[in-house]
Amino acid sequence: MFNLLKNELIKIFKRKNIYILFLLSFLIITGYNLFVKLGNINIDISEQYIRAYNQDKMYLENYDDLNIKDKYSDILERVNLEKYAIDNDIKYNILVNTENKNAILPSDARILLMKFFNNFEIIIIFIIIYVSSTIIYEEYSNGTIKNLLVKPHRRNSILFSKIVTSILVTLFTTIIIILFQYIIGRNYIRIQ
Repeated sequence: MFNLLKNELIKIFKRKNIYILFLLSFLIITGYNLFVKLGNINIDISEQYIRAYNQDKMYLENYDDLNIKDKYSDILERVNLEKYAIDNDIKYNILVNTENKNAILPSDARILLMKFFNNFEIIIIFIIIYVSSTIIYEEYSNGTIKNLLVKPHRRNSILFSKIVTSILVTLFTTIIIILFQYIIGRNYIRIQ
């Protein structure tokens, strides 16, 4: 079983395509962070907090008359956080799920990780599909599936090794992409 798994990993990392996916992911993450940095140059966060505070306060005052999907307690919590941000002149977003979406987030690891999964999960899904489909496709297209089935391995162990390989490559790729986002995103946020 271990030899099957090792062989699958060797086959995957011998392909140039997996490294092209890493490079493409790096470019996408870099482009996104550059776009966010350039888009947030002239943002007055204090003004955004005041605007969001006034709007949420109006929602509270007219909650029964308006058809609002947010709970009253959620709006009240937002109003309190916005008031706190205005009073203390906070220059970053303390309200992750609010109308104040353009405010700069703090550059700690938790926020960067949340930002990663909000923006780049499609890259991971694409890599999962790519790795999983090429593991099976290449066995059939090269004719090596016949050689593999002739060897003294059970079909379940062959399939299990392919599944475990897909999971390991996906985890490895996710970690690499998270590191890309952490390094690149942290540098762009620090510049702001």
